[in-house]
Order: sequence, then C-alpha cells, then structure tokens
Amino acid sequence: MLDEDEVRAVRRVAALAQVAREAMDRATQDLAAPRPVGPPTSGIVLDDHLAAEPAVVALRSAINQLSPAVRQKLRVVAEIGRGSMDVADWPAVSDRFSVSTDDIVGRLAGQPCLHDCLLRGLHKLGALPSDGTA
Repeated sequence: MLDEDEVRAVRRVAALAQVAREAMDRATQDLAAPRPVGPPTSGIVLDDHLAAEPAVVALRSAINQLSPAVRQKLRVVAEIGRGSMDVADWPAVSDRFSVSTDDIVGRLAGQPCLHDCLLRGLHKLGALPSDGTA
C-alpha cells in the first residue's frame, strides 16, 4: 500500500497541515476581532487572506511537489482517516480518485482537519503505532 518514503511524505504533509491549521485559526480569530464602526469590511475575503499565509503556501507546495501517484495515495489516506473510505477499498483507488493535481491540492489543503485525517488514515493502514508516534 504505502512504502516507507510514501509514509514519510504523508507524515510531512500532516505536520505542515497542522501548522497551516494553526495559521488558519489565528487568521479567522484576527478577522473575527471587533472592528471600529465604519464602512463594512466586505473587502476582506478569508480565502484570499489564507492563500497568502506562508504556512498554507508551504502545505500546498509540499502536496504539489509529490508525484501524481503519491498525491493520489495521500488523498486516499485522508479519506480513510476521515472514515469515508475503508482500507479494503485501497485497490480501487486509482479509478475512484483520478482527478487533476489542482483538484487534489485544493481539496487537501483546504481541509482544516487534514492533519488528523492523515494520521488516522496512517494508523488504520498500520503505518503508525497506536499512540501516533514514530
């Protein structure tokens, strides 16, 4: 299913996803802070704000730099971790998830729970010890 290099790649993306999530949380807190009375702040678009966030850029870049096959596996690991796919479904992966690189990067990088889903997926695949370390 996953070789050692692929497990390391998934764990690296999971670590970057955790940092990106923390940055997203800070950004939403900053934008939700009370503002002085004045014109509406409709010009603030959270997606645009987050797109430039260095942690989010690093996450998207790391996912984008993976080979197409590893990106597909990364997405499947996340789906398994989310519970929307079973480990037994792994052989059908290439048919079920043949989507563009931009689609995979966008879907994965936009998931606030990506870190947790990836680690749960690795655990379900037997690639992580039960305590999540290694």
